Amino acid sequence: MNFKIYQLLYITIFAFVNIVNAQSVQYSPLRCAGEIPNDFLLLNFEKIDLENQKIDNKNQGYSNSKIEKEFVNKSTFRVDDILFSGKILYGDVLTNYVNDVANIVLESDPNLRKKLRFYVLKSTSVNAFSTYQGIIFVTVGLLSQIENEAQLAFILSHEIAHYKLNHTLNSYKTNEQLKKGNGKYSNLSLEKRIEETFNYSKENELEADKEGYAIFSKTKYSKQAVIESFDMLLYSYLAYDEIEWNPAHLQDSFYKFPSLSKYKKEGTINADEEEDDEHSTHPNIRKRKENIEKIIKEKDLIKDTALVLTNEKTFNFIQKQARTELFFILTNQTDYKRLYYFSYLYSKNYQEDSAFCKHLYALGVYGLANKKTNNNEFSTKKKRYYLSDDEDDEEEYEGAFNSVNLFFDGLNGTELSVLSSRMAWQNYSANLNNSIAKEIFIKSVYTLFKKSNYTVSYFETVENDTIVKKNKVDKSNEKLTKSQKLKLKQQKQKEEAEESDEKSTKSNNLSYIKGGFTFYLQNKTFKHLFDSIAKVVKEEKIKEDEDDENEDNSYSISSKDITKYGHNLGLDSLILLNPNYSTYKYKAVADKILVNHLLNEQNEIFLTETYIEMAKENGIELSVINMLDRQNLTTEKLNEYSILTEWLTERTNNFNNNNSIVYNKQFVSTLAKDKQCNKIMLSGVTYLIEGRTVDGTLIFLSALAWPTLPLTLTYLLDKTREVTISTIILDLETGELVYLDNKDMNFRAKKNIIRNQIFALFHDIKTKRK
Repeated sequence: MNFKIYQLLYITIFAFVNIVNAQSVQYSPLRCAGEIPNDFLLLNFEKIDLENQKIDNKNQGYSNSKIEKEFVNKSTFRVDDILFSGKILYGDVLTNYVNDVANIVLESDPNLRKKLRFYVLKSTSVNAFSTYQGIIFVTVGLLSQIENEAQLAFILSHEIAHYKLNHTLNSYKTNEQLKKGNGKYSNLSLEKRIEETFNYSKENELEADKEGYAIFSKTKYSKQAVIESFDMLLYSYLAYDEIEWNPAHLQDSFYKFPSLSKYKKEGTINADEEEDDEHSTHPNIRKRKENIEKIIKEKDLIKDTALVLTNEKTFNFIQKQARTELFFILTNQTDYKRLYYFSYLYSKNYQEDSAFCKHLYALGVYGLANKKTNNNEFSTKKKRYYLSDDEDDEEEYEGAFNSVNLFFDGLNGTELSVLSSRMAWQNYSANLNNSIAKEIFIKSVYTLFKKSNYTVSYFETVENDTIVKKNKVDKSNEKLTKSQKLKLKQQKQKEEAEESDEKSTKSNNLSYIKGGFTFYLQNKTFKHLFDSIAKVVKEEKIKEDEDDENEDNSYSISSKDITKYGHNLGLDSLILLNPNYSTYKYKAVADKILVNHLLNEQNEIFLTETYIEMAKENGIELSVINMLDRQNLTTEKLNEYSILTEWLTERTNNFNNNNSIVYNKQFVSTLAKDKQCNKIMLSGVTYLIEGRTVDGTLIFLSALAWPTLPLTLTYLLDKTREVTISTIILDLETGELVYLDNKDMNFRAKKNIIRNQIFALFHDIKTKRK
């Protein structure tokens, strides 16, 4: 009996007229809005040509021009990587706010303001960075962490200074790491690419602080906020708030975790503003503070004290919206522990959004339970880390998050599935009309019964032996900033460092889960669903046992398994996402991979045209979402691309987890309905050219037998060539892989041969199985 997957439902989406008048946070991923900026409309070769003309006009000599053009080539493609990552926002409330603050910062320099463009990047990292081209990116993570608008204004001033002082180009000229080919770079994540590309020296950073303050000092923002912004950055690797977490709030009088009161949960805060920076590109926070303190005059601290120059409600709204957006980024990354903890912080900071937080709690804990059960960690004998005497082997996180990490690591699959089912019910019972809440609950209970030997009757009888006491909440520091809380916590941790802590005893006793559903079983709706799901699982297990007994290990079954993602699908329509064409040249002597980005860009344009033509010849309607079609690129198409890449990221991260819930399905389903197609195709060509290793001995011997020398040289100068055409097709509704093909061929990548192969690919997809 197949388990029914319920159609997902949109969470409420609120419309915004503008930031100032916005009253409600948008509880769905932010999208781009308005007219598409020019940065997205030119191909890279056009951008490079324009920049090269400017370089030629400088008359700075061949050597300097060559280095600068090389930099422009690489940096243009790297900025393009970011612009078309599916993670860039413009015209939305966050980007509009950043631009408003930038307008204040550069009010006295309108010419410089005209040269700069500001975008928000969907990333949890706390970062802002400027580019040679005059683009400044600000991450969602940074907007979630800033404690006031003045801090953002100084950080923008710092990045503007990097641009004004041309630090990206100057850093390139001295950074050997960036000059060494592109092989390593191409394998890095977007965040690592950004870190490696926009990396400045200590001198550059101090210089940008000084020049940035000069820009900032022309505003009426608080100058004290500049110094405090360094404290914010010091602790920015931690969550946006520091609130003690205790699993006791997950309990009730029948369902209690054993011995947790004896466990020391929080990790030591190691942030040090005087950290040794000898081997770092960045100066430590203390040096940066001292550098600024020397510049700031005492009268500046008295004269300008404004923490916000737009509107305090606007700032609070933006901070909350950024923190909301973090949930969708963490969901795409399937970082369920942080999704849960950030939901906890959110519930403490914004108590009016308790329903939204319950939804995130349920999604996070179900994701953890599903991952663990699919990693064969369902055994009741699994070590309970949070009750262990020996924790030296466990990774320790700093601050309150450490308790969350160790707690969930310590639960085995059974315990997590019970907890997931409880939290899913709490969410669903508060949102009975929400189909995704229902899906989380049904799948949580399904996983519990499917992966364990428990029955409904096991949970129906339990003694109420103790009542859980409510935790007292210390409200003494509720109004402190995150940095202030962490400073106090560090001081407290140092004072307690020499005290001995009582260790919790080991325990693998799972009897506490027996009372996991005692309260809920009294609810008729819960009882009906709980019993129904258990019955479905029981029937499935019986059928599976029968199939195992009757299994035929003949060749026909092996063939069927081999062609699980077989061909001849009989498809009439497909959504094609950004076909990729990559040519790599490998120099064996130098052990270096070279990439010609300009050639690849032109080849990708050809490849897209080929896919469209060959699909048409095979009678397949192809809806192409192609970021290189700049003439027809619109904000709507960029948003479609973003929706698909977010869905693909989450689906890929969940690919080995059966019964997973892909949260982005609700958004991609609407897109598929609009396109009248629910199959997405990812396809591309990789062309590797590898030179032969020069053998001096062979040349010497051939020279002795001179008639063979031409043949030897021809052999050595020849190159091995390998073309790979890779294609996968996914079902947007189920997330299932329906087609997989990977062809490796040894020949030159001539256009007519590529066309023939693409035709054969679509013919294979179009043909129906007999």
